[in-house]
Formats: sequence, C-alpha cells, structure tokens
Amino acid sequence: MSQTYEPAAVMPPPPETLSEQARVSLAAAAAAVPADLTNIDSAMMRMFAEQIQLGLGAEQQKAYPVTITDDVVAGVPVRRIVRASGEVDRKRVLMNLHGGGFAVDAGSLTENIPLAAISGIQTINTHSHHG
Repeated sequence: MSQTYEPAAVMPPPPETLSEQARVSLAAAAAAVPADLTNIDSAMMRMFAEQIQLGLGAEQQKAYPVTITDDVVAGVPVRRIVRASGEVDRKRVLMNLHGGGFAVDAGSLTENIPLAAISGIQTINTHSHHG
C-alpha cells in the first residue's frame, strides 16, 4: 500500500533577493520526500547525531575558539567547553541539558561552543556516550 507524503507546513516564498540557484535548491528540498526514519534504532540515531554535532562543532570552532574535554558528572558523561584562552567565569557554570540529549541528541555543540566562547562561562552538556 502506497502512502502519499503530505508536508506538515507550506514554506513561505523566498525573499526577492535570493539567487535563482538558491531558489531552485530550496524548491528541490521542499519537494523531496523525507527519508523513512521509522526503522532506525536509538544507537544508530545517536551515532548519526554525534557525527553531525562533531562536524558542525568543528566548523564553529573556527569562529569561536574553545577547548572541549570529556568528563563525568554524577556518573553521567559530559562535555566541558571553555574558551580556548582558558579564561573562565569562575562564579558561573551553564549546564545545558538539551531536550533531546537523553533520547537522541549527541550533546549540542552547536549551542554550547558559541555560548562558552562569547560569555566566558564554562558550559557542560550531556552527549551520546551516556548509554
């Protein structure tokens, strides 16, 4: 039995300033049928999310230099993220318990890298190696 894919929402029209190449690319993405993710188990999804976070995190570190170290807090594997200079606000720590971190996410480097670099606050977040 074949199912017809219905998008959850209609995309607004792109801005007038968008190039024709970008318009074609957006239209193709909007028309594509999303991958069937119903058969992916949690371990595979975590591995996939981890790879995405590591790739995006590496790109962000070019603009926001930080040091990322693995640690354990109360038995939970975490990442500690601080400015590469080592300058840290010793009065505050941000614990980012990302909503998907306990189910699928790999620990949001994409949020925590700029937060740590700009604010100087050490950020701690869970990541996929929590089991």
